[in-house]
Amino acid sequence: MEQHKTILQALANGSFGNFINESSDMDINIFEELLSSGTVTAIDACTFDGKEYLDPKITLRGREFLNQLTAKPKESAWKVWFKTWWKVIVAVTAVLSSIATIAGYFK
Repeated sequence: MEQHKTILQALANGSFGNFINESSDMDINIFEELLSSGTVTAIDACTFDGKEYLDPKITLRGREFLNQLTAKPKESAWKVWFKTWWKVIVAVTAVLSSIATIAGYFK
């Protein structure tokens, strides 16, 4: 998926160029996967000499897919719960400790 992300980012940034072929830095097979999934568009200029696509562009679907690839993963419910409740547990422990200390003075 890293190569997919690289190609989509290059297209989104406008740094991809005007064509892609088998001698390009980008993997033509990965580009064809993106093309067949509808995340990119291009003019098919393939010949018997090899594969080549002209005027490659990212589609709206491709931008959405790129956002999914670059988004931070959501935290699990356990992590969210732990981040919140450990503070509550510490506060309750501190209050109970204070009550026990104060009760010790009144004996």
